[in-house]
Amino acid sequence: ISGLEDALHEGGPRHIDNLALCTQAGIFSYDRLDPGTALLLAHLPPLAGAGADFGCGLGILARAVLHSPKVTAQTLIDLDRRAIEMATRNVGDPRATLRWADIRAGGLGLSRLDFVVMNPPFHDGGAEDQALGQAFIARAAEALRPGGSLWLTANTHLPYEAPLKAAFKSVTLKASAGGYKIYEARR
Repeated sequence: ISGLEDALHEGGPRHIDNLALCTQAGIFSYDRLDPGTALLLAHLPPLAGAGADFGCGLGILARAVLHSPKVTAQTLIDLDRRAIEMATRNVGDPRATLRWADIRAGGLGLSRLDFVVMNPPFHDGGAEDQALGQAFIARAAEALRPGGSLWLTANTHLPYEAPLKAAFKSVTLKASAGGYKIYEARR
């Protein structure tokens, strides 16, 4: 079984200097900052209160959100167990709770949140599936209090405006650049 140890090592957790995070091959954007996430980080204001990061991945958005001392709690949720393990290593903040769960399934037990941040997936098994992002939007609307805000980044070709407008009182396009768009939606 020549090369097995090398392959296992290559696929295992490691530190990536350009991200300054622990990461693992196979996790979304494991070796670089996703451009949609970068655009959201550039436009995300300091948040406050209790919130969530849906599809938290390595914890990049959560770390930025937790820089605000006004954030009291943040729940990080991802379907990928490896992502939860890496986010646990990367976030290290007592206000953070990490959960391995499928957001699409609902029953998350989150309610009256002040904010949700997300870069929702739109591929399932390699095929584009816009229903994934739509489910993330629906779960965010269920979890937010009236007046709570959703901050979402998405590829510009994804038609999320209709589900956002159906679930939220106001939807504002905050930025559009490099093939990505940023929305703030308020309940």
